[in-house]
Amino acid sequence: RSIGLWSNVPDQFFALGDGGCLNLKGERPVSVLVVGDATILQDGSSPECEQRCRSNGRCTGYMTHDTESAVWTGKKTGTCGILTDPNFQPTYIDRKALNTKCFWKHVYDRATSGLYTWQEAPIPSVIWTYWRGVADDSGAKPPAFVDMCIKGWQFLNPGYNIHVLTPETVSKWLSPSDLPETFKDLPVQHQSEIVRLALLLKYGGVWLDPTVFLTRSLTSFMERASSSRTFFHTEVTEIPQELQARNKRVGILFKPDDWFLASPPRDPFINRTQSCYRAFIDAGGYEVKQRGLADLGMFDQQQLEDMFVLGVKSGLTACMFKTVDEDLTMESWWLSGKVHHIYQAGPFGGAWLQRHQDRVLDTLWHQRNAGVAAVLTYDGVYALHFPEAVEQDVEASVPADVLWCGHNTWHMVLRKIGLEGRGPQCSAGR
Repeated sequence: RSIGLWSNVPDQFFALGDGGCLNLKGERPVSVLVVGDATILQDGSSPECEQRCRSNGRCTGYMTHDTESAVWTGKKTGTCGILTDPNFQPTYIDRKALNTKCFWKHVYDRATSGLYTWQEAPIPSVIWTYWRGVADDSGAKPPAFVDMCIKGWQFLNPGYNIHVLTPETVSKWLSPSDLPETFKDLPVQHQSEIVRLALLLKYGGVWLDPTVFLTRSLTSFMERASSSRTFFHTEVTEIPQELQARNKRVGILFKPDDWFLASPPRDPFINRTQSCYRAFIDAGGYEVKQRGLADLGMFDQQQLEDMFVLGVKSGLTACMFKTVDEDLTMESWWLSGKVHHIYQAGPFGGAWLQRHQDRVLDTLWHQRNAGVAAVLTYDGVYALHFPEAVEQDVEASVPADVLWCGHNTWHMVLRKIGLEGRGPQCSAGR
């Protein structure tokens, strides 16, 4: 198989809609180069304007205006405005500007030839995870909630081998060359992100965060065919809807969750993401909460704006976004039928957990709510990713017998998926 690079990648132009261009702040462009007597095609685009914008390194997009009452004739009947301020990134439109259309320019670094065109091996039947406090060779067990998640994986996926790695056992599977020199000094979150990419690149398989509770088998939703992939996407709840609506360039499709990843060995997407993430760590990205993604010098303004609106904060998610965003061929693959995108939005599944983090503990283990149990096991809900803060609350206040056997909402969830009675012996009265 051969993967090559096409160096002369033409900039691509995408319509934001009918109206004048606005940036994320709702501002109109100030620096505009007007081109008269322009050809306006039926879709509102203009070949002359695109060419002028491509040849201008400062151009971020253009607007067209048809002088014949918005009848896109394909004749030289309109004008266009080239956006020449590199700090002005068009994201949405001003509908008050009549007979006008806005286009933004996407600059790609590359278009990789031969990407995902060969016959790959299927994704191996192995599940990987990493936990900070479990030593496989010591007989120690993970906390009760993590143990429950792992037992669920085993029950729903009997044909899979499951490996729980810890800081003490990483060397059994990964060599020093697979990890950065600073690995042992990094926070556990970043160790986990490095480990998952290295394992998938080297061995392939399925990565699950230890606090992922499966409600369906992997085979019920995961694409295992050659060159096919599956990604989860959870709705953004921390960014105001009004602000999200101002960015028409990208949507939740470009923000994959990092708690579930699956691939065969040597997968191009995983390989690119790992290279980016290693650079992120080398640039001091593990201090990103203090410094911010913008200070690393790894992402351009357009990427930073898009990631902000998508709620991207972690280096791993940022690198997955960057991997897709910078390669025209990778993006085309990402948007093709070869990639299965599972959305978690509205009141169901993982989206419910994100929306109600402050009441998860009480609702699931101290109440009995059939409606919530149905929401968490609804058709199309395959996995529940519990945020770390919720997991810590559960570990601190919910004993193992209540986790498995309490007369509560969670017990109804366990019964629904067939895990009822598979935990520790229930105490009297439960």
